[in-house]
Amino acid sequence: MKEYELIYLIGASQKENFRAIDKDVHAIVEKFGGTWLDKQVTEERRLAYEIKHERNGLYVTQRFTLPDVDEREENGIELSDNPIAEINRELGLHTGILRALIVSAEDLPPLMTKEEKDALRIKKQQERELRENKNVSGAAIDKQVEDALHI
Repeated sequence: MKEYELIYLIGASQKENFRAIDKDVHAIVEKFGGTWLDKQVTEERRLAYEIKHERNGLYVTQRFTLPDVDEREENGIELSDNPIAEINRELGLHTGILRALIVSAEDLPPLMTKEEKDALRIKKQQERELRENKNVSGAAIDKQVEDALHI
C-alpha cells in the first residue's frame, strides 16, 4: 500500500454542500481501490486569487492508501494502470471542486490541524526557552564555582 495526501478546494458558495461533495470525493477514491485514513483537516481561508468568481474557499486535506500493482493482482482487483490520474480526472470534472491535488505522503510530515500546529510550535518554543534558561543557569553556576574557588 502506498499512502497519498489529497487536498481539494471548495468555493465558499458551496460550503453548505460540503458533506455531499466530501461524500463524492470519498466515493471517487474508493472506486479506484483507495482506503481512507481517519484524520481529515478542513480550513476556511481567503484565496490568493479569484477562482471561478470565488474569493474564499474551504480547503480539505485527507490521506488515503492505494494498493500497488502487486497487491491489486494478488487481490484480483482490476483497476486502471494509473489510478491517481483517473482520480485526478474525476475530481477535475466535479462541479463542486475548484482545485484538487494528490501527492505522495511518503516524505510529508504528519497531517495536523492549525490548532495542533500552533500547539506544537508553542511547545517547541517553551522547550527552547527552557534549554536556554538551563544554559544560562549552568553558566551562572560555573561563575559561582569559580568565585568560590577563587580561580
